[in-house]
Amino acid sequence: MNRISERQSLTREEKFVALVHLYVELRLPFDAALDAAEADLLHEQNKGPKETARRETSIRNDLLTSDMCP
Repeated sequence: MNRISERQSLTREEKFVALVHLYVELRLPFDAALDAAEADLLHEQNKGPKETARRETSIRNDLLTSDMCP
């Protein structure tokens, strides 16, 4: 497996594949994973990567503290 430095930029296609993989791992149906990945990339394009990263961190923290986690 190749590791990518955090300072290296991923192409849009690489980000899309990574997001789809993540959402499938979270057990979203494949069509929903495709839609979610596309929506995330459009959000990043419209808001910029820093704003998107803040939003994702907030969502991730909410998921970690929710009652849904065992």
